[in-house]
Amino acid sequence: FIASSSFSTNGISAGNLAIKPDQRWQFEGDAEYHFWGKGALVLSYTRENITDLVDFIPIGGGLDGPGNIPKATNNIYNIELSMPLDRLGWDGGTFKPSLIWKDAAVPDPVTGEIRQISNQQDRKLVFNFLQDIPDWHSSVTLTMQTAFKRPNFRIAQVNAIQLRPFYVELDWDYKPQPDLDLQIKLQNFVPYQYDLTQFNYAGPRNVSPLASYQLEHNHSEARVFLQLRKTF
Repeated sequence: FIASSSFSTNGISAGNLAIKPDQRWQFEGDAEYHFWGKGALVLSYTRENITDLVDFIPIGGGLDGPGNIPKATNNIYNIELSMPLDRLGWDGGTFKPSLIWKDAAVPDPVTGEIRQISNQQDRKLVFNFLQDIPDWHSSVTLTMQTAFKRPNFRIAQVNAIQLRPFYVELDWDYKPQPDLDLQIKLQNFVPYQYDLTQFNYAGPRNVSPLASYQLEHNHSEARVFLQLRKTF
């Protein structure tokens, strides 16, 4: 038995006893190139042929609930680079960007149009810069993640979570002795915005007009984490 509720529409959807777990055939290809001793470039592609994708589908009476969409596809592109900067005159530095791009195609059970898979993040682009400081027995890592969007589709609603513009994190790891480790992590020191958008329709999206639009802005606050680890 599966049930879901929506506080925005004061509704409860219950069922579906016939729901199945989705089945995925995955085909993957990889290519890897090494350079500069420790450098590497990795390219990969994954194709998913999905049967019985679990998503929200109409269940009658203007309601929706978890169910199965017969067919869907998902293409995943992944690029990873690890580039040591010693050759460029920056001793101990490493630049490590990575990109994951997901391009899905699933027929919307309400409109019939091809769209992304619900609750699947469209892309993840991350830049990492690592700096080893042997004289200080420490290392510094700077991480930056770019914007992304994650939509969710219901019978009378489309909502999405969107990050803009950047998420930035700074880590300092200090290890003066083999059994002692101090880590300081600074998150969100560059402010970013986290948006929640919601399109509410008067009924099923394929035949009903837009009834309301809601936009919620969330702003980040800086956070500091301190961890001291001692092994015995």
